[in-house]
Amino acid sequence: MNDDRHQVYLNFVNVLLACDESKIESHLQHQTHLIDTGLLQTLAEVTEFLTWGRDETAATRLRHVSGRILKLLGEDNPDGDLPMVPPSKSEGDRLVQQGAQQYQASQFRQALKSWQQALSIYQAIGDAAAEAQVLSNMGVALKSLGQYQQAIEHYQQSVAIRREGGDRHLLPANPPENRSVWVEHHVEGEFHQGMRLAIEHFHKQLKLAHSIGDRLVEAKSLYNLGKAYGALGQPQKALEYHQESVAIQRLIGDRRGELETLELLGKACEALDRPQDAIAYYQQQLTLAGDRNDSQAVSSAYLGWGNAAFNLQNYTQTLDCYQQGLAIAQAQNNDAEVSMYLSGLGKTHHALADYDQAVNFYEQSLTIKQKIGDRFGEAVVLDNISKAYSALKDYQNAMQYHQKSLAIKRAMGYD
Repeated sequence: MNDDRHQVYLNFVNVLLACDESKIESHLQHQTHLIDTGLLQTLAEVTEFLTWGRDETAATRLRHVSGRILKLLGEDNPDGDLPMVPPSKSEGDRLVQQGAQQYQASQFRQALKSWQQALSIYQAIGDAAAEAQVLSNMGVALKSLGQYQQAIEHYQQSVAIRREGGDRHLLPANPPENRSVWVEHHVEGEFHQGMRLAIEHFHKQLKLAHSIGDRLVEAKSLYNLGKAYGALGQPQKALEYHQESVAIQRLIGDRRGELETLELLGKACEALDRPQDAIAYYQQQLTLAGDRNDSQAVSSAYLGWGNAAFNLQNYTQTLDCYQQGLAIAQAQNNDAEVSMYLSGLGKTHHALADYDQAVNFYEQSLTIKQKIGDRFGEAVVLDNISKAYSALKDYQNAMQYHQKSLAIKRAMGYD
């Protein structure tokens, strides 16, 4: 359908949502020129958004409207089902489990297909966390098939989504050449093999350092083991190694190493659903970073603290952390970090049901992501704006932003 006609349909759907339910039949009778399959398609799109936004009352209303229109068009549909059934998270979860079973049976192509179907569902309903996880699964399957470049792309896309949610240590956006061994393996697409090699290497290094009494190398080996286990999704082991590492770093006065380890300790506690412990580590990081006049580390500490406070639903503390971190990132002209803080402020205002302010911060973040060319980050923020508009019951804007997000993901080859 053309854009003008689609806009007319959207306007009419908004009228049907806003009016008293007893007036729906009257509106349909007075707008018979709009009763066609194009209106049904638009109703299906809006219903999908309503279902996604958990507004089941309004979604049910439009399902009934669709049933009435189908009858007016003379179609046999006594149950009033929509011609397009909105995807459900339960179906996506079922496909993820199916893919896991197929992968365990070494049916890698079938697993990839199942996870691709799940990905489409998660993208449609806006479940970013599930989308990130299934992208990572697909990377594993692609690696098993020897398609390393595609595996890298899926890993990086998964990381991009998680980074927008505050998980910045899964994989750096632009890893420098002198990062740990595991990062190099990840960038080469050999993720799990890289983890195993890294762990083996650093265990040998640890044993040697301990035998000759080199406490600095011992601390660094423990630190790198913690990073490797964290990357493998084993936060308890990561926490244990980082705790051993930070104890030695404090003993020998390695303040730079201590600063980095404190941040990773906070991340490990977050992954273990221990946000209060995470905050304690971020506060230690903040104090040490302030003593060293390390503004970058101060900004990172505020981001971690803010994320943990958000998980505790302490939104006043969250806003304070994000605002202080934002000021530092802006002073450093760190556009990537500024956009993350703005997104964080957006999600916090969304949680406070201040949806207009959420849109305001998301739009600022979007502008920066477009400026720095962060295409996938742009898609994530577009989805967040869509959710805010959906909460405002502005389904026209909600759909438009969601469609923009999907367009970017599809252009990147993830549809």
